[in-house]
Amino acid sequence: MQEDTPVTNEQPEPPENGVSVTPLENTQDQRPPVRDVSFAGQSPNHVLPPQKYKLKVLLLFSDFLAILVCIYVLMILGMVRDVSDGAFSFVSNRMFAFYAVLIITIALAVVVGVFRVTRSARTRFIRDNEVRQDPNIKVWLCGYDWGWPVLFIPTAALMVAAGILGLIFRLFLEDTSGVNAVLGGVVILFAALNAAVVIFKIRPVVLGLLVGVFFAALLIMLLHGPGTLMGFFRGFRLLGVQIEPRGFILLAYIWSIFLRIIWLRSLFFYWVFLPNRLELQHGLSESNDAIDRDDLRMQIDTDDVILRWWNVGIITFYFPQLDRLPITNVVIGIRKKAEYANRIASVKTMQD
Repeated sequence: MQEDTPVTNEQPEPPENGVSVTPLENTQDQRPPVRDVSFAGQSPNHVLPPQKYKLKVLLLFSDFLAILVCIYVLMILGMVRDVSDGAFSFVSNRMFAFYAVLIITIALAVVVGVFRVTRSARTRFIRDNEVRQDPNIKVWLCGYDWGWPVLFIPTAALMVAAGILGLIFRLFLEDTSGVNAVLGGVVILFAALNAAVVIFKIRPVVLGLLVGVFFAALLIMLLHGPGTLMGFFRGFRLLGVQIEPRGFILLAYIWSIFLRIIWLRSLFFYWVFLPNRLELQHGLSESNDAIDRDDLRMQIDTDDVILRWWNVGIITFYFPQLDRLPITNVVIGIRKKAEYANRIASVKTMQD
């Protein structure tokens, strides 16, 4: 994620993630300084151009499109082969499978086309562009909840590394069952440590001590001889976890699908924090729930240094005067978003 570009009074630049920050000016009377975000007498060049998200969506789900194209290619090749062999039939199992895939594809295309033509789907992109083009709004924050699965990115990265390492060992060794068992044990133990950090919130000092003791033990075993060190790693086979290299990559890919499902859900379940209200959108259609700024309290939790390293934090909205539960969001890019949220919280109204 890129850093924010400096914003000047003469030509404010639109930062990323649907957030615009403009310096607030003080009034010139003798009263205490009051923050003012009105656009009286200012040029309309503060209206930001709408962002285009089609390329992002296409790249995010390009693998699904590639898989769908491969399925059609393989099925058509199979039908051509059946025709050449004289065994083609419109009621064969192959053709029924082709009909099913074709119906699903047409149904998805119809649903997407209807939503695009009627514009009945209320997505985060549409609302973000509306706010960007509103001349009365200078600062806002649009976000959603990633959930706890995003905190297992280190485990997914280790799975990919284990898969690549296993494929490399396969080039030099005929029997890689022992290597696969060792890699499986290491990944399982690391996943358990990752879960402990997420669930029990292990402090950085404790985690640093654990990692330091582990590497010190490895160094001591290496000083006793390479055989001792290799014997330690062979002990991971006792866990009985033997996964093929492609299995590690497949598990990491499945985990990435879960994250993309969360992102897809965020198009319809999101929030927009404005200077005078909090908007909560839930559902495909217009289901906006606005909460006045006076009924809202916000807390940004970045005390966990480990999460801070990953640029992940927690934003919680409280409603002390209302009969509703707090809303907790795990967000990525907490450094930038915490700054924006604090600036928004310092503004009471958009225009007096």
